[in-house]
Amino acid sequence: MMIPIASVADAEPFWRELLENNFEETGEARYSLYEDVLWVVFQHRLKTLTEEDFRAAIACLIGLQERGLSDSFNRYVDQQISIIIGAAKQQGMSLTATLQNLDRFYQEGVMGDLNASADVRNATLAAWRDRLERLWPTIDGHPATR
Repeated sequence: MMIPIASVADAEPFWRELLENNFEETGEARYSLYEDVLWVVFQHRLKTLTEEDFRAAIACLIGLQERGLSDSFNRYVDQQISIIIGAAKQQGMSLTATLQNLDRFYQEGVMGDLNASADVRNATLAAWRDRLERLWPTIDGHPATR
């Protein structure tokens, strides 16, 4: 059985995370590429396939399709934010100073869209703040740990 997840173009930024998922989170299913589409595939010997295995495979494939690329995207974002945190900590910056820099970058147009409404900018900065606050205590400022 196989079920489509995304186009190859949409999945490309997340190859590393998707391949890691093949060992950590997909159970007996695997991500695969075919005809420019990312698929999740369940392969099992028909002779030994039980009804319980089949039902579990269907649930797994549907769950992976429903999540799409979101798990891989979130892992990728967390890795990138971890790099930012490590660099900020190496420079002796606090979480508050790092958040102030991000706010300034958005105000100056270095990051984000200068034409974005205040609501969009505030929502984006709130998402940054949430992730930074969650990851900040888990990252030290040594390059070897990133």
